[in-house]
Parts: sequence; structure tokens; C-alpha cells
Amino acid sequence: MGPCASKQGVAHAQRAGTPWVRAGPARLRCRPRLRRPASRIDSSAAAGAFCRLDAESSRGHFAGDLPAEEAALFAITQRPATGAALGEPAAGPQAWHTIPNYNLISGADRIIPPAAQEFMAQRSGATVQVVEGASHLVFVSHPGPTAAFIDRAARENT
Repeated sequence: MGPCASKQGVAHAQRAGTPWVRAGPARLRCRPRLRRPASRIDSSAAAGAFCRLDAESSRGHFAGDLPAEEAALFAITQRPATGAALGEPAAGPQAWHTIPNYNLISGADRIIPPAAQEFMAQRSGATVQVVEGASHLVFVSHPGPTAAFIDRAARENT
């Protein structure tokens, strides 16, 4: 598996606002997709690839607040994202339109910027809690605040 060679694929991912692509195409690792879903055909180059962060970039971008050994484990066991997931539109009505929702924001996320998370939370009318200094893996690196926030959501909606 080498760097993603498709300029169109990287451009597609950049338009979708994927921070780890903006960090540099050499850090984006892709391999050809083995099969396509029969129900959807996407002509973009990125849609035909599985993309992931390489192990060197993973800790700083994905798991920056985890111990090095644990971050390395996540780096080698991460499930690659498909290029199509970077820009595929939502299908059907979204649950956040009709039910209460909660958003735990990773304050130091380098995959989904906190400002983008805050925008989405505000747009959906979510109850928000920010975990300052938390990476994209806030659920792993800050289990206490995560569990408390889930418990709060459950108590407020039963």
C-alpha cells in the first residue's frame, strides 16, 4: 500500500474537508477498492479507494492524547475509510431533526476540527460538551467525561 497517486482522489477528499488530506497527500494511504456496492456507482477517483492515515501520522492526527503504545495499536488496527465516505450525501431523513441529540466535542481533534464539530452541533440543536485537549479518540482517551455525558443524555431523555 503506497501513497494515494490519484490527484483527482486527493482533490475530492480536500473538497470534502478532510483535514488529514490537507496535511499532505503523502500521509494519505490508499489501495484499490476490491469491490463496489452494486447500488451506487461513483465516478470520482477517491470513491474507488480505501484510505487511511499511515502509522507515522496517525498518532499526531488521530490519537494525539493517547500513550504511544496505545496510539500505535489504533494505527495498525484502524479500518480504512472509503473515499466515497468523504463526500457521500446523507440518504433519507436525519434523526437529529426530530429527537434530542448530544455532541461530545474533541477540543483538539485534528481529523474533524472542533469548529466544524461546533457548527454541526449548533445546526442540529445539540446539547454540547467540549473535552479540551481531546483527540479524535475522545471516547478512548477520556472515558470518564464520555460516560458521564452518555449518562446525562440517558437521564434527560427517559
